[in-house]
Amino acid sequence: MERDVRGGRIAARAGDKPKSIKDCKHDKIRGDGGTACDVRAHKPLISSTASGSRHLSRGHIVLFRNAASIRLKIDATLIGEDLLITLVGGKKHVGAVALGGFATRSYASVLAVPNHRDDVIAKEAAWRISEQLRQSCVVVVGIHIDHASEGQIAELVDASHLLVDELIEALK
Repeated sequence: MERDVRGGRIAARAGDKPKSIKDCKHDKIRGDGGTACDVRAHKPLISSTASGSRHLSRGHIVLFRNAASIRLKIDATLIGEDLLITLVGGKKHVGAVALGGFATRSYASVLAVPNHRDDVIAKEAAWRISEQLRQSCVVVVGIHIDHASEGQIAELVDASHLLVDELIEALK
């Protein structure tokens, strides 16, 4: 079975059984023990896009983008009608958590670990996602490069915004 999915290409064959998460070296995206792999070829099911790899699964999307010598990963999971989103890169951690929602207008609030700047990205992402998709979301951000320059920080912030935009478009 082959079909296009928003610029990516699924190459799964009927009858393929996913490997277990611990056996696969590709990014794991399913909570049911499956992976995003074509078992026979051991390749990702959805090919790379111009901006980075894209993996899709039922109720789950993972997008990647390279910036400032690290790989950023945004991972969104549908929880009922709401979204749980993580945006990580470099030395992964939880630097900030933001809650975004939409009532008559979009809103966002954030909690941050002291001395981290992840809160700016988390709050803006939560606000933009809830504004565009008209649904509640939790955004967890943890991006870190040791001794990052101002240029690297700017590049990471820009890449984070692009990943959020790509996620919004994929979820519309």
